[in-house]
Amino acid sequence: LAFDQVFSFRTDYVMPLWYPEWNWQTVLYVKRVRAALFVDYLSGSHHGYSTSLASAGLELHADWHLLNVPAPLDIGLRLIYRDATGDLVPEFLFGINFSALY
Repeated sequence: LAFDQVFSFRTDYVMPLWYPEWNWQTVLYVKRVRAALFVDYLSGSHHGYSTSLASAGLELHADWHLLNVPAPLDIGLRLIYRDATGDLVPEFLFGINFSALY
């Protein structure tokens, strides 16, 4: 999208839900479960045409270690509501924090 003037707003809030400290021998260690809420808004205009886009969502993450690897894994789900189309979009989230190895 190309606009001459743009206003955007974004906010999110992440909160820990649970610290289960589950340890299944050397196979799996679940450290933390957390949730996140977010809202995104954009308003733009180009040659007299203006539009606004908005979305909001919820995320649920779990931080854990697999097979005693020191780099924690982040696995989660995200559910996004897009105001323009009125649909819900689910997403699978996966991340590895390699900076924990240093």
